Amino acid sequence: KSKLIIGENEIESGIKSIALKGGSNSGSSFIIGSCISQYIEVEMEKPSVFIENEEIEWRIGADISATVEEFVPMGFFTVGKPESDENMVKFTAFDRMMKTERAYFSSLPVSTSTVAVLNEMSTFLGIPIITTGLSAITIKRPVGYTCREVLSYISQMYAGFAICNRQGQIEIKSYVNSSLQVLPGKYWDSFVHNDFPYTFQKIVCHTGKDTEGNTISISAGSGNREMTISNPLMTQSILDSVATKLKGFSYMAGNLKFLGDPRIDPWDIVGGRGEDGTDP
Repeated sequence: KSKLIIGENEIESGIKSIALKGGSNSGSSFIIGSCISQYIEVEMEKPSVFIENEEIEWRIGADISATVEEFVPMGFFTVGKPESDENMVKFTAFDRMMKTERAYFSSLPVSTSTVAVLNEMSTFLGIPIITTGLSAITIKRPVGYTCREVLSYISQMYAGFAICNRQGQIEIKSYVNSSLQVLPGKYWDSFVHNDFPYTFQKIVCHTGKDTEGNTISISAGSGNREMTISNPLMTQSILDSVATKLKGFSYMAGNLKFLGDPRIDPWDIVGGRGEDGTDP
């Protein structure tokens, strides 16, 4: 079951469907620095409260026993313009990442740090940005970019990506192995995957253009598998650190349809097994 919380109102009945769209990577190839805005598509009976442009919290519930009910938080989303049809309503609602599409204006010194920028941005946007556990990286003050662009550049420096978590906080994450294994009994159709895993080897970063309009690039690592990014705030020492963090990172790309699990987060690496019970 689902629950939508709008201010002091909790809606649990009349919800026909909710689909969550989003992720951690903006394309089909592995990249860092993505700042994807996740969104939900909802179809439900017309609520008794006004919802357009309102922020709602979505939770998924499960009956643990006859007397115990547990709700898993899924995130905070702002409702767009609803479409009505008799007594039903459909709407799309985006998470707080959409609020970062604003120009970033800073009063920080010319030489500052990633943590200082994130803290200032958090105050400016009115959105919690988690900096706990992040080591401060010295950078030049960003000028002439949107908050989302700056967030992307800083995420790259930590070899990760930015996302809104279940509590509505913006957080820089990297991929981590989860304990989840998708067994044959939980998926249908074929488990389509690459024959060989992707393993990170080299990163190239475009940092700007010279006086003649030629692209300026720096690189770290070696090998044929090359990741290319753009970041005007990147330096060689920071890029070297990024390459060190990504060294040895490997994954198997594929497509799989399986029974939904609301505990899965976009940074989770899940394991898949073939029909014979072996790893793919």
